[in-house]
Amino acid sequence: MSDIAPDRFIDNDVAAGHGVFGIAIGKAVPGARIVALDWRPVLEIALENARLAGLETRYDTIAGSAFDVEWGSDYDLVLIPNFLHHFDREGCVSILGRARRALAPGGAALVVEMVPNDDQVSPPFPAAFAFVMLATTPKGDAWTARELQEMGRSAGFGDSVVQPLPPSPQTMIVFR
Repeated sequence: MSDIAPDRFIDNDVAAGHGVFGIAIGKAVPGARIVALDWRPVLEIALENARLAGLETRYDTIAGSAFDVEWGSDYDLVLIPNFLHHFDREGCVSILGRARRALAPGGAALVVEMVPNDDQVSPPFPAAFAFVMLATTPKGDAWTARELQEMGRSAGFGDSVVQPLPPSPQTMIVFR
């Protein structure tokens, strides 16, 4: 991220939860503005974590459902960590479409998920996670990289890069 203008960089952390993904960006990019989107009670935790990290003056929030509230626009980066697995294909395409429309020219959406292989039974942790999503959500799943990339294309992204995040069992997909 060394080529980012620190007085210009704006990040939207969708389904921010505890806020640590956006906070990590705020720590790595001095001057970056972070906008966390989640339910109001959840944002209270993220705000406390931002305060503890010394980022409270650069940390804003949007309270509500990522499907319903206005996200704003002109973001350099939209983070979507550990969120898409809760939804069916149409829900994922909807969120990715909202992310694409919220980006500034040249911006990127960064998705972090448990991503099983195309066989959907390996590696063990993401495959087990897929079973948990199928058993505990109305329509969720652990999507393969191929499926996520297709959803990104359906949402209007032209390019994507898949990057494993060892030593964690998670994978990052960057959409442009």
